[in-house]
Amino acid sequence: MDRIEQKVKELYDLAKIYPDDENLQIAVGTLKSIRRSRGSLQSWNSRYRSQISELNSSIEIQEEEKNRLQAELDQIKIEVQNSIVEKQKMIIERDKIKAELKNIQTEIELAAFKVKESRSWFGKFHILWTFVNSVFFDEPPDMGLIDTSPKSDPDKPQMDTKPSSIGRDSG
Repeated sequence: MDRIEQKVKELYDLAKIYPDDENLQIAVGTLKSIRRSRGSLQSWNSRYRSQISELNSSIEIQEEEKNRLQAELDQIKIEVQNSIVEKQKMIIERDKIKAELKNIQTEIELAAFKVKESRSWFGKFHILWTFVNSVFFDEPPDMGLIDTSPKSDPDKPQMDTKPSSIGRDSG
């Protein structure tokens, strides 16, 4: 680059020495025009490169924002899907409850019909008790367990039901 600059300087010097030489003056004018254009081009190129880097950083920011929004959208989709599943479960539960209420209504109507048909107070109360028991108690009441195989204890003998043991005092 230094060699070119030296040649340009020599051309300028020659143009100063020979101001009447039209070819030298045209060459110097062309050279000055090229240098101005080159300076403008370098300035434009510098601005262009800075704008490109600004655009690239803006694109990166937009990409990050897009990724963040996509992650948020994915999270919302999961929440919506969970809500849909939960709503479906609630609808199934609601339908079960409606069916149970329909069954209870049928049992009420049947019990009312039976109470009207029954002539005894015991029968009427028995029908009502059976209805209350079937509607409000899910399981039959626990009566406990009977131990059918007690352990033998010589100090406390079990009652024997053989005919030879009946009437005997064990102790």
